[in-house]
Amino acid sequence: MKIAIVYDSVTGNTKKLVDVIYDECMDFDVHVYTNFCDDILGADLLFCGSWTYKGEPSDKMKDIYQRLDNKKIFIFGTCGFGGSLQYYKLIFDNTCKYINKSNNILDYYFCPGKLPYRMKNKYVQMLEENPNDKKVTKMLENFNNVLDRPNDIDLDELRGRVRKIINES
Repeated sequence: MKIAIVYDSVTGNTKKLVDVIYDECMDFDVHVYTNFCDDILGADLLFCGSWTYKGEPSDKMKDIYQRLDNKKIFIFGTCGFGGSLQYYKLIFDNTCKYINKSNNILDYYFCPGKLPYRMKNKYVQMLEENPNDKKVTKMLENFNNVLDRPNDIDLDELRGRVRKIINES
């Protein structure tokens, strides 16, 4: 079976997920891509991943998704905010808007990813300007909550999902 892992990662969070997927697929003809190329279209199974912004995949991944037809796809990614299954479902639904219906989406997996420290500095500055801003307080709290994400629990969950997809394909 030929497997392609195609992804976009800015901070390295999504790349951590790619490493787990790659390790689980090593018994197959697996290749990793960070840009679209025709080789992706020859894969039997695609793992497609992205960082997210406001619940949407990156523009690069949107473009790649729109080029796929009649493929088996597993979608994965990371997000700096959220942490609920409902939010991950929203990201999944938003991602599916860019995927042609001829494709077979096998499953998906999203988890939190740490935010860049420049975001913390921004939140701290915002709080200094308005110390009673509950929204910014919550954003700073979230920043601290995702410092170690994706963590071993996230990666183990992904490992199990990938194994299941491979065994069923």
